[in-house]
Amino acid sequence: MGKILVTDDDKIGRKMAQMMLTKLGYEPEMAESGEQCIELLKANAASYDLLLLDVEMPGMNGIETLKKIRSESDIADIKVMLLSGTDDMDEYLSDGELKLLGYVQKPFVPANMKQAIDKALS
Repeated sequence: MGKILVTDDDKIGRKMAQMMLTKLGYEPEMAESGEQCIELLKANAASYDLLLLDVEMPGMNGIETLKKIRSESDIADIKVMLLSGTDDMDEYLSDGELKLLGYVQKPFVPANMKQAIDKALS
């Protein structure tokens, strides 16, 4: 149905996302940092249909990671949605350079997650 790279520094958050995405019929792959996310994208960019990227991470946060992704020509076009514990995403969603397709709010609600992802992938 779709291969999704989930990047979240929180181990429990990754596990929840993995279980939920699998149950919804997607193929999730996990990264625990912005750096690891970029490495996986560079190695397998064509195989991912979507990137779910946590905003708040130590080191390179989600927005810094996304700006780096958008600056790399070989991975710049990947579809991206943010993961966040807050619904105050307007400043990021309105930033045309980030090319965001939306966000999924934590804690995850399966119906909301599926609706957001299906919209992003259509």
